[in-house]
Amino acid sequence: MRSVLEEVVAHLSSALDVGVSTEVPAERPSAFVVVDPVGGRSTLDALHSDYAIQAWATTYADAEALIREVCDAMRDLNATVYADPVPLGYDGSYRWWQATFTIHALW
Repeated sequence: MRSVLEEVVAHLSSALDVGVSTEVPAERPSAFVVVDPVGGRSTLDALHSDYAIQAWATTYADAEALIREVCDAMRDLNATVYADPVPLGYDGSYRWWQATFTIHALW
């Protein structure tokens, strides 16, 4: 059985036309998505995992468009948007936007 993180990566990989992983790739394509587990909580019968997801691209417009696609795909997974997309960074070559989601999974 896959973990919730593996399910999120697999779901986004099938929904998007870019690579999706849990780390910034060593050789960066023109656009990609990174999924970071950032916490959560659990109850006796459910797990509520939080993920910060970044959409990376060479322009802010492309990164924003990609994070909007991520939001749509995550809603298809019944995720709750915890924090709306915001521009997060620029490293000289890439710009990225981030949104944070909560996944509610039953045990």
